[in-house]
Amino acid sequence: PASGLLVYQTDGASGYYYYDGSIWKQGLGPQGAAGAAGASGQTNTSLLYSSSAIYADGAAPTDAPSSVTSNGNFGWYFKNTSSGSSRKINWYIQPKSSSMKVSDLTGLYLELFNVAITSASNMPFIIVYTKPTGLGDAASWYKSRRFYTFSGSPTANTKYLGFANLGAASPNTYNTSLLDLVAGTTTGTFASTEDILFISIASNSASPAGACEFVANKFGIITGTSTQEFLFMPPSSIANLSGYATTSSLDAEVSRAQSAEATLTSSLATKATTNELNTEVSRAQSAETSLTSSLATKAPIASPSFTGAVTVGGASSTTSAAVEVSSTTQGFLPPRMTGAQRDAIANPAQGLMLYCTDCGYNGEPEYYNGTAWVNLMGGATAVPITIGSAYLGGILFYILQPGDPGYDPNTIHGLIAASSDQSNGIVWSNNTNTLIGGSTSNAFALGTGMANTTAIVNQSGAGTCAASICQAYNGGSYTQWYLPSADELNLMYTNIGQGSVSNIGGFAADYYWSSTESLSGSLSYFVNFSDSNMFYTGKYNTFHVRAIRSF
Repeated sequence: PASGLLVYQTDGASGYYYYDGSIWKQGLGPQGAAGAAGASGQTNTSLLYSSSAIYADGAAPTDAPSSVTSNGNFGWYFKNTSSGSSRKINWYIQPKSSSMKVSDLTGLYLELFNVAITSASNMPFIIVYTKPTGLGDAASWYKSRRFYTFSGSPTANTKYLGFANLGAASPNTYNTSLLDLVAGTTTGTFASTEDILFISIASNSASPAGACEFVANKFGIITGTSTQEFLFMPPSSIANLSGYATTSSLDAEVSRAQSAEATLTSSLATKATTNELNTEVSRAQSAETSLTSSLATKAPIASPSFTGAVTVGGASSTTSAAVEVSSTTQGFLPPRMTGAQRDAIANPAQGLMLYCTDCGYNGEPEYYNGTAWVNLMGGATAVPITIGSAYLGGILFYILQPGDPGYDPNTIHGLIAASSDQSNGIVWSNNTNTLIGGSTSNAFALGTGMANTTAIVNQSGAGTCAASICQAYNGGSYTQWYLPSADELNLMYTNIGQGSVSNIGGFAADYYWSSTESLSGSLSYFVNFSDSNMFYTGKYNTFHVRAIRSF
């Protein structure tokens, strides 16, 4: 199973389990008894807006230039020019409910990226229009209207959320600066019982040329029971969608498929023999191949949107899930990334889930709770593994890389040094003249220290020596410590010793024994931690010792 794979176990101790690269771990326990029902919340509706039909006069929305979109600011772009209708905008938005009244409104908000506006008078504003009745109407096409304008002094190259609080709590600002939208000029009665006609995002036609430049990202209408959020798509995103000239081309493809399905269903109803059914199946497969080939020539949709539920792996077993994956042989695999890559995610959405590959021992699944990243139990996330950090009984000084013995791309492995020296001076072995031989002689490489240590301790006459005190060490209540090979000792010098920036391991500027024996029976290798020089000397010498272990 892949590291980070997530499944829900239905038998035994049921609950969510994830594979950490070595074993399955339970992330969430079985569901407890249902608590008391909470108060009814709002219904949230997101609508994509891109049609040119919703602005009646003034400038049409356009795509923002690359200098603006390079910061991820997509939506409807406007910059006033020197003359004519392009000096202003009037973008009309129709609420989803045709019977919405003035009294239903509890809040309005407009999120935008301010490119160049420095004065509140040049900021866009919101106008709420009510339906005409013929009785005391302010104009022939509307009864009343009220302006809501930005307060405060805007700063260029800043994202803002303008919010008119008419009785609702402030919406999530998503790392934007919050400015008030203040009720201003009112024309007509604007009574609470009047029906909303539409709401306009407008600008001041008197603004100097170039003084009003922004990208509108989204607009929200808040009532006591729902929030309608309008997401503004760049106009070109519809024209280029999936490689079609217009959305009608997509509709035509869908219509063709539906027509083929209806014809096939009607034809199958009149068939009686297996051969006839096989012929119909062949026709259907041919039609499917043709349609697939046609669709394959179209560019993929950058951000596809689906209506209804998505089911993978079989028929849906519930109506409560928007996405359901059914399998008894595979699990759900969320995006896998390091802790640094996770922290680089801009404005993570509440509920966003991923698998952090370097958090803790073998990684862990995490989600964003709206304020911070937490593990599946809702607790603090494990600290990402970094060189020099306290870890598993000592100090992490090396993480295996591709090509290293024991490297696994799905599971982090590495080497840990004891937090302090096990001796300031002890012999390599009390058997000072006999060659151990075999794999121990000249065994410099990464991964050979454990075998070297075992061979030294098992040699007759070795006694209490550098290797034996490492083997007996149990720092952090961990076992399987050993005397490092010459290359492992050199990595320790480079990464956490005198060769590093701050000597994190607290090593002496002196000689340290390795477990590597020379081809002479009386000599073994050491590393000088004052200058990184490696050489061999008599086994009877007394040098410093620092144990290591692998994970």
